[in-house]
Amino acid sequence: MKNYDVIVIGGGATGANILRELSKYELDLLLLEANTDVGAGVTKGNGGVVHSGYDATAGSLKAKLNVRGTEIFEQYAKDLGIPYESKPSMTLAFNESEKETLDKLYENGKQNKVPGLRIIETDEILELEPHANPEVKYALLAPSAGITDPYTIAEACCENAVINGAEVKTSNTVCDIKKDGDFYTVKTKEGNEYKTKYIVNAAGVYGDVIANLVNPGSHEITERHGSLMIIDGNIGFELQTTLFPVPGAHTKGMAAIPACGGNIILGSTAEIQKDKENTSFTKDQADLLFNSASRLIPELEKKYIIRVFSGLRPVEVNSNNDFVIEEDEKNKGFYNAIGIQSPGIASSFAIAEYMVDLMKKDIDLKEKSNYDKKRKAIVDFSKLSTEERKKLVDKDPKYANVICRCEVVPEAEILDAIRRPCGATTVDGVKRRTRSGMGRCQGGFCESRIVEILSRELGKKPEEILKENKGSEILIGEE
Repeated sequence: MKNYDVIVIGGGATGANILRELSKYELDLLLLEANTDVGAGVTKGNGGVVHSGYDATAGSLKAKLNVRGTEIFEQYAKDLGIPYESKPSMTLAFNESEKETLDKLYENGKQNKVPGLRIIETDEILELEPHANPEVKYALLAPSAGITDPYTIAEACCENAVINGAEVKTSNTVCDIKKDGDFYTVKTKEGNEYKTKYIVNAAGVYGDVIANLVNPGSHEITERHGSLMIIDGNIGFELQTTLFPVPGAHTKGMAAIPACGGNIILGSTAEIQKDKENTSFTKDQADLLFNSASRLIPELEKKYIIRVFSGLRPVEVNSNNDFVIEEDEKNKGFYNAIGIQSPGIASSFAIAEYMVDLMKKDIDLKEKSNYDKKRKAIVDFSKLSTEERKKLVDKDPKYANVICRCEVVPEAEILDAIRRPCGATTVDGVKRRTRSGMGRCQGGFCESRIVEILSRELGKKPEEILKENKGSEILIGEE
């Protein structure tokens, strides 16, 4: 059995970032992910806003890491080929009572050292965002905000970490951890066993379960259920900014987000639950989302809704709504990065920096001389010029075989998504990496063709190909 220096539990944006940050050093690293793919848990159920940081409680770790994370986000995105666009956000107020909330957010943001915050009025709001409700009176403008694809963060960081010598094992659900001398023994439900000197717990909604394996009763996480809605990118207009309503007690409000892929995302709701797997979606939630967003953008029409989905945000109940990033008080070498709810995506690169700095107090880290910080993104054929497309087709004819018509995804893109390190092994894995199946028909045309490609590339029968996790086989058949 191989002994590792560090095992990271959880392959979402937090765990993947920490793995990549650690891969800069001479360490034997392993990441264990319960799902069939990285970025397929908390991370995928996210609207993709890179928040500026005005909302986090002043003086909190969350506030510090949010502002730092947003500051460094663009450079990391360039290095790793992660979609990112600088898009200001505006929090809209329609009356004087809501204006008072904006004033408080502004003052909180100034304490958090969020750059460029201003409260603006109707004319400037509509100049910046012509599709905003003309009845708006005031807005808190946050120019440092942006948008990204959350799951690509996990994919890119894991891929880059593997290139730098780390290992990633999916479909490994940690169920037991025991300390024996200088090593922890980590067991999984799949019957695998690993030894390591150090553990980083970044297990999302299961962060308390993992923490309590070594220190029973030390943490409790509740799940904040959030529903989102996707509006077709062919709606006839584009948003120039992310629009928020005045926030509630536990959420920044049901926003209208101009997604990197060209769609508009509406969301999310916020409902506390005690269920780590329930990502259901109801008609009442759909009505709430659409009606709330319509207050921000009256032009929205229901006929452009193409998909709804839900995600879970892990809330550590004893943390004062803050992130929990610390070494366990009773177990040296066991570190928690849990309770990473919004703005976890914006903070993810800063969280990794913070965690590794914390670990440096215990571990003598030696930098690699051959560390490669770059990761080349999968070519987005849909965004290329005619001349650029022709060059690719001349080089590889599989670029001429368009598999997903809605999003213009050729076979060559899908093959790249499957064949690269930490590549896709499921239909949804291909979807997240290439956008195939994310368009108007939602896979009606391309899904069967993607199953065929996965079957061929992975050496599996078509009926063995999964949509996502175990039990989600798409085809049933007998020879």
